[in-house]
Amino acid sequence: MSTYTIVESNKAFLELRDLIDFYCSIDNRLGEKLVEDYNSTINKLSQSPLSYFNISEQLRRIPLSRFMCVIIYNISGFVITVVGIKDTRIRPDKFFK
Repeated sequence: MSTYTIVESNKAFLELRDLIDFYCSIDNRLGEKLVEDYNSTINKLSQSPLSYFNISEQLRRIPLSRFMCVIIYNISGFVITVVGIKDTRIRPDKFFK
């Protein structure tokens, strides 16, 4: 099995931080659960990045297990770059066009 390196873009970091802040404003435990779900999904992604959905020629997405969010990423060699994390409850169509 190949080893992939995960790199998170600044945009993805800010989007994740905004989502964490949103869920923490409801309940701190929700924010913690989002982080756990994100980390678990990143772990799955690093093990098998080609297994998930193409949304364009260069971009793919993987859904989080417990939250209605998807991680948008691309692959170059053995580097996976997380380019965004989107909350699909809010106009999901605008993120995939």
